[in-house]
Order: sequence, then structure tokens, then C-alpha cells
Amino acid sequence: MPRTVTASFQTELEKTITKTGYMVAFNTTPAIQLCNVGSFTWASKLFIEADVIVSGLSWGDNAQGGSVSIQNLDNTIGAVFMLASIPSILCDIWQVNPNAIGVDDPVKLNTFVITGVDIGLDRVELQLTAQSTLDAFSPRRRIDPYFGFNYAMPDGSKITWENENITIGADRG
Repeated sequence: MPRTVTASFQTELEKTITKTGYMVAFNTTPAIQLCNVGSFTWASKLFIEADVIVSGLSWGDNAQGGSVSIQNLDNTIGAVFMLASIPSILCDIWQVNPNAIGVDDPVKLNTFVITGVDIGLDRVELQLTAQSTLDAFSPRRRIDPYFGFNYAMPDGSKITWENENITIGADRG
């Protein structure tokens, strides 16, 4: 399927590539939008230049995944991921040429879910799995204090969980 590209993107395609550019956006609060090849605004989002390494992206029959490594020298990124509900964070990754940032120029690689985090003194390492893969095989919410469950409810109590109504029963185990 042919794709029409902008004139600036066509010019950049004809040059020798010296560095692969990645735009990485997380739906955290506050939103984190980083790029490894410069700061710019694209699609009403401000991407800030940062030491971001995208690696291990793979696409297979049963799973898609990879990893993102972000510099954490001032502990800002580490603090955001320590306070976040990791199973609910989405990570969008685009491949980009910094000299061709038209509306359709960056290529979206996928939307990922974070499945593992390693917060070090100098970097935050995130393991990713494609959102569609993870949603198909495992729940993303747990019954724990983070989601509002702070005590054992008595027999017969009702809980609304997304689109379901659950009645608590005694453990007959």
C-alpha cells in the first residue's frame, strides 16, 4: 500500500540516517512525552528531549514487546513511576526523523503496557508488552488498597467493578 509523504520527509528519506529517533508518550499524571532526538511539538503534544533508549522491539505470533530505558539522574522519572499504578500506564512509541515532523510523518509502532519496572540510581528500565496482547490474557486491575479495597467486606456486600456487580460470599474453602 503506497504512502504519500511530505516534501520534508521525502528529503530526509534521501539522506543517510545517523540516529533512529523515537517519541515515547506515557499516559501518567503528569503526562510524560519524551524524544531522543530533540524537543518539539507534534499533534498538540510537547515532546521533551531526553536520554531515552528504545530496544528489543519484537513482533511475533503470540506477543509483542520491548523495553524503554530513561535517564533518571534527578530521580524525577523514578518518582513518577513509583507513584503510578503501573498496570494502567499505556506507552505509545513512534519512530521519527527530527527534521520531518509533519502530522503524518512519525510512524506509530504500537501502544504498549508496562509489565515491569526497574528504578535505578541513573536509569529507569521499563519492560513492555503490546496492549492488545496483555489485555487478551490477564486482568489489569487487582483487588487491593490502591483500587479502594481496604478491608474485608461482610457476606452479601455488593461491589461495582467497572461494568459488573459482584456480591461477596463467604470463603467456603
